[in-house]
Amino acid sequence: MANTFTSKKSSHILWLLCFFWCSSISAQDFEEKQVLDSIKGQIAIQTSDSLILQNYFHLAREFQNNAMHDSAIKYSLQAFSIASQSGNKRWLADALLFLGKAELISFGPRDRAVRHLLKSLEIYTVLEDKTGMGACNMQLGVLSYDMENYPNAVDYFLAALKHSQGKPVVSTIQYLLALSYSEVDNYEEAQKMFDAASKGFGDDRPVYSLQIKTFTGKMYVNMGNYKKAIEVLSAIIETRDTTLQIGLYTPAYAFISTAYLALKEYENAIKNGTIAYQNTKNKPAYTIYHREATDNLHRAYKAVGNIDSAFYFLSELRVLNDSITSNNVLQRVAELKGNFDFEQEMTKQKAEQAFNDALKNKELERQKLLRNLFVGGFILVMLFAGIFLKQRNNVSKEKKRSDELLLNILPAITAEELKANGKTEAKLFNEVTVMFTDFKGFTELSDQLSPTQLVSEIHSYFSAFDAIIDKYNIEKIKTIGDSYMAASGMPLSTLKSTKNAVLAALEMLEYLHKNPAENGLPILEMRCGLHTGPIVAGIVGIKKFQYDIWGDTVNTASRMESNGVAGRVNISRKTYEILKDDPDFTFEKRGEIDVKGKGKMEMYFVQRA
Repeated sequence: MANTFTSKKSSHILWLLCFFWCSSISAQDFEEKQVLDSIKGQIAIQTSDSLILQNYFHLAREFQNNAMHDSAIKYSLQAFSIASQSGNKRWLADALLFLGKAELISFGPRDRAVRHLLKSLEIYTVLEDKTGMGACNMQLGVLSYDMENYPNAVDYFLAALKHSQGKPVVSTIQYLLALSYSEVDNYEEAQKMFDAASKGFGDDRPVYSLQIKTFTGKMYVNMGNYKKAIEVLSAIIETRDTTLQIGLYTPAYAFISTAYLALKEYENAIKNGTIAYQNTKNKPAYTIYHREATDNLHRAYKAVGNIDSAFYFLSELRVLNDSITSNNVLQRVAELKGNFDFEQEMTKQKAEQAFNDALKNKELERQKLLRNLFVGGFILVMLFAGIFLKQRNNVSKEKKRSDELLLNILPAITAEELKANGKTEAKLFNEVTVMFTDFKGFTELSDQLSPTQLVSEIHSYFSAFDAIIDKYNIEKIKTIGDSYMAASGMPLSTLKSTKNAVLAALEMLEYLHKNPAENGLPILEMRCGLHTGPIVAGIVGIKKFQYDIWGDTVNTASRMESNGVAGRVNISRKTYEILKDDPDFTFEKRGEIDVKGKGKMEMYFVQRA
């Protein structure tokens, strides 16, 4: 287990894809020798590389359909070997995509799947193969979701939706978008995607219909609407289709157990949690539900005073948690993606440079011809000299402008590394304070403004925020809609970096209070949350450079914001422990608050002394 990276929140997305990717053949009806003999016989009599390649794909797919992942990867590698030797780019892209899928669904280390899928996407992009680009973006979206990078997952799935055609594929992507939107708390878009996927699949696909209903129930759990979640999930369990496998109903039992636990209905939480626990034990594809059921049973038994049972499930939960995350794999994935994005950008810049060089060479040839024709023409010589100087000045100006743009996108140390070495490596920072802000009332404001006015309004606030974080030497990471994200303590972390983050957050709230919306518009209020801990940072993005950060610290900081109160700065216990003796601040203890995906966490309001 130590070498396996499985997201604590997202194994269900891989579990579900087993149904989308695989056929309806059951493992009990699968005869390995019969399939091997049949397809190997076809391979032996084929003389065409193309037909041999397709037969290896077929063989790998049969093993994949029946959850025999090692054999699926083995024959995917055979197909990859043939495609590599053929020199056919499209075959190679297809083989890499298929191998990436096989690695992904095997629940193995994520970096292997990333490497294959990024290379496949690179080839499909050169070939302008939209279908292949859509398929790669879909798998990369699954990987981003699997590593809890939900904003990137949304971007990948939207790109996949743009390039994909056909109801089954489009509906699947809409379903995955719904899951991703639900994790970034965009429940309105999540519901739209659930509805679209349900309409696309129709009533003749009971497995897909069941999954959509089940995860709609989970969305209500995420929203904190536990009664609605119980209503939806109870209806699923009570109307069970006996023609479907019991395992398909496992998520519903796990999610309804979570809802009952939140409502302190401990008997129902234990009853449903036990069913989910028993149906998922020793089944890797059900890891997420097994962990959720184990956690629920620990907390429910503890609440009713059954200490022995509570301790048993707590012990098992600790083993599960130890095997769930791997910072090393996360860092390798970030490095692979950063290098891929850099190479894509460099290829684009080289093409542009080659075109510009050709134009310049043509211009130089023309100038040389004119000089030969009008030797002694002083006026023309001066004219050419002026053109040359102007071009040189333009090149100098463009270089300066490029350097300035690079510094706007990347931290200075990363920009220098990029210029010096031609690439950057993802880095692990042990103690960084991450800050999230989000406007309350922004939706109401957006309904009253034109798009131009809306952009102008939020631009004015974010410009002020940019100036504030520059004042405190904080690194802006990005904005997502009306949310603002920054990090303090990179590359060097000190006590002052954490204090600066809190001071910046307080000053942002003060600025908002002193500069309310005008012309009778609703007053904007803002929540602000901070947490301190380790993060991985690097360059991401396929079409554009973007400096981003990952890790549990980022997710916890986001939860500090979403569980905060408008007009206040909400901090975690870790950040509080760093600053609690600072005379410039006073703190208000909020106690333990139940946080989605985290359990109970201590939080504090902080303000100036």
